[in-house]
Order: sequence, then structure tokens, then C-alpha cells
Amino acid sequence: MHLSDNGPTVVLAPVGYPERLLAWGRSWQVGTAAYWVAVTEAAAADGTLRRGPHRHRLGRNLAEEVAACLLGGHGMPYETGLAAFHAVRDAGLLTRGADESELERVLRTPLDVSGRTVHYRFPAQRARWLAAALRYVCTQRPPTTSHELRDWLLPVVGIGPKTAGWIVRNHLGSDDVAIIDVHVLRAGTDAGVFDPAWRPTVDYPRLEAFFLAWAGQGRVRAADLDAVIWSERAHAARIPGRRAAVE
Repeated sequence: MHLSDNGPTVVLAPVGYPERLLAWGRSWQVGTAAYWVAVTEAAAADGTLRRGPHRHRLGRNLAEEVAACLLGGHGMPYETGLAAFHAVRDAGLLTRGADESELERVLRTPLDVSGRTVHYRFPAQRARWLAAALRYVCTQRPPTTSHELRDWLLPVVGIGPKTAGWIVRNHLGSDDVAIIDVHVLRAGTDAGVFDPAWRPTVDYPRLEAFFLAWAGQGRVRAADLDAVIWSERAHAARIPGRRAAVE
């Protein structure tokens, strides 16, 4: 580690990848790797992040977690996806015998999202995906370790590495996987953790490895670092006049 006026320069060297020099920055320098670690530490200390090993869970079991993440991914606004998940769960449809037409009917029903009436996008497609995912999850014995569970979920239509990582992170409380969504990708690129040429479609394992190395260097939980970056940048993107700062 080498010090400069802009903080230390550190080496990120996840197993299997060439090392990457990173200007770590200072905690007060917005957007640096050090800044995001400091914000994560503060969120963990002040109670912004829930406590406990499963602090990020959305569902009460694996089937519910799969439903929550499948309905909330693919560019769907988080609040809309969560409202859709609650709607299908409250309708008692999260079982291995879930009827695709019933799922679609519930997803076509207008949702109340913070007092606004919202229509869920692609209800037929998501109902088809969810029905198949529930059959898969509810009729087999899933692995219990992070990487095995993530790999086990990948054959399910509609579940790619990001969604599978999200499910595993939430359900197992895992720090062994990463959720490289657009907010994490941009934050990591701006901080210099990721190369701007890296793309999730072809470089997801590399992005994940360097994200986990970032969390390890900062000595924060990877699950918390991800959650804090997502929350901060997603919130900023909704505020008029601040969108350009996070794009």
C-alpha cells in the first residue's frame, strides 16, 4: 500500500485474475472506493442496515426469495417488484403447483405503490417464468452453499448471474457472491475498481471477483457494500437535478 495526497494506492488481486492497482481515495472524497466503504460502515453502525445474518432477506423461504428477486429484477423498479411479490404471496400462489394463469391475473391487477396506482410490466412473461421457477425450486433439493446454490439456479429461465446472486445473497446472508447491477457497475467503474471495458454479459465473474476484493480490502461485508451502493445511487437517480451525477 502506497500513500499519496489522495489516499493510498492498493492492489486488488482476486484469485485467477491479474492484479489491479487502485487509487483508494479518502473517505470524504465522494465516489472513491474509500468513500463507499465509509458509507457502508456508517450504515452498519447507525442501524440503517438491519442487523442479523439474514438482514437482506425479502422472503421467508427460498421459493419466496426466488419470487421476490425474479419479479423485481430485469430493470423493474424495486418498489413495483416488491409490491408484485407481496400480491402473489398474499394470494397464496407461491407453491410448486402455482398456476400460471392465476399468477398472470394477479400481476395484471393494478398495484398500490406508495399511494400510486402502478401496472406491472410484462405480466404474462413474468407469470410464465415464475411458475416454472417455483416448480424447479419446490420439487428439488437445493444446495446450501453460496456458489453451488447460485449455479443450481442459473438454468431457470429468467434467472441470470445477477438475479441468482441476489437470491443467494438474500437467502443465505452470503458475502461470497455479488449483485452486479447497473448501480454497482457504475459505482465500481467510477471508483476505479472495474475497468470501463468490462461488461456484465461477458465479464460477470471478473466483476464479481473485484467487487469482493474491494469489500475485503475495506473490511466490510460484501452484501452490505452492495446494498448501500444500490440504495444511495438508486435514490439519487430519482431526484431531479441529480440524475446526471449518477449516470
